[in-house]
Amino acid sequence: MQGASAQAESLSQVLCGQLGSEDCALLQRTQVSMSELTSGSSDFRFDLSLGNLPGLPLDEVEITLGGNYTFVTDPETLATLHDFQSMDPQELSQDRDALLRFVQASILGVDSVNELYVELPTDLADLISLYTGLPPVSDLEINVRIVDGILYLELDNFSQFVPELAGSNNWVGIDLLSLVDLTAVNAGEQIVQIPDLVAMQNAIRSPGLGIAGLGLSLGGESELGEAVDVRRLRDSHLNEGDVAVFAYEFDLARFIGSPVVQALASELLLSSGAMQGSGLTADDLATASFALQMFAPVLFDGLEQEITSAIGLEDEVVYDFHAT
Repeated sequence: MQGASAQAESLSQVLCGQLGSEDCALLQRTQVSMSELTSGSSDFRFDLSLGNLPGLPLDEVEITLGGNYTFVTDPETLATLHDFQSMDPQELSQDRDALLRFVQASILGVDSVNELYVELPTDLADLISLYTGLPPVSDLEINVRIVDGILYLELDNFSQFVPELAGSNNWVGIDLLSLVDLTAVNAGEQIVQIPDLVAMQNAIRSPGLGIAGLGLSLGGESELGEAVDVRRLRDSHLNEGDVAVFAYEFDLARFIGSPVVQALASELLLSSGAMQGSGLTADDLATASFALQMFAPVLFDGLEQEITSAIGLEDEVVYDFHAT
C-alpha cells in the first residue's frame, strides 16, 4: 500500500470502547492513514454456514464468497473526496460546481480491478437451477475493471449461462459518466435531494477506507459503541512487519436493533429508490424499525460476531482483518 499526503477527511470517530487513550489514538491515526492511501489491494473471503432456513429443503447451506479488490487514485482526487465529506449537505445541494467536481472525481479519479468468486454446494446449485431453468452452476467468477470512468465486464465467465460466450474473451464497456446527467447539474437543476446527499456522504469514502475494515469505518456513535466490545490483543508479526491486533466483538441483537443502524438502513432505502412502486412509505419504515428494535433482543439473542484487525506499528495502516 502506498500513502499520500492529502487533506484530512471529515472522518467519523473510530470505535474505541474501553480502550486506553494510546490504543484509541492509534486507531484514529490508522483511520487517517487509510483515508490517504493512493493505492491499495485487499483479498477477502467469507464462508457462510446457514441452517434451518424456512422454505428451503436443505438442512444446511455453505456458501463461499471471495475475491480481490485493487485501486489506484491520486492526491487531487482524494482532496476532492475529502472536501465532499466535509461539506454541509444543504450547502452542497446549492453548489453545482462542487457537486460536479465530486461526480467527475469519483468516476474518473479512481481506477480499480475487482475479481469476485462465488462457490455454492451442488445441492443448492441444483435447487436454483430447478427454480430458474438455468444450468446448475456451483462456481462463478466475475471480473470487473474500472479504468478512466469506463466499467469493463468480462463476458467469458458467463458462458455457463450463455454458451455462445464461451472462448470469446470479450469484455463489454460501460461509460459510467454518461449515466450521470451532468447537463442537469450544469443547468442548475437540483437533481440530488438533501437525503440523497447525506446517504452519498455516508456511503462514499476514500477508497482506502473501503479496505480498512468495519472497526474503522462504522463510526463511534454511542449507540453503536454499546453494541461493540473492542479489545487490543497481543501484538503479532506479518510479512509486512510487527502489527497491533484489535478485536471487535459485536452483540448482533444490540447492533441490529441500534437506532443508528436502523436509521442508516431506512435512509439508504429511501434515497436509493428501492421502495418505489412498493407502496411503502417512510412511516411504514419507521414502524418496522421500531418493531425490530423491540424484538431484536429475542430474534438475535446470543448471536455474536468477532472481527480482528492487524495494524502496522510502523506505518499505521491495516494489513489484515477477518471476521468469524
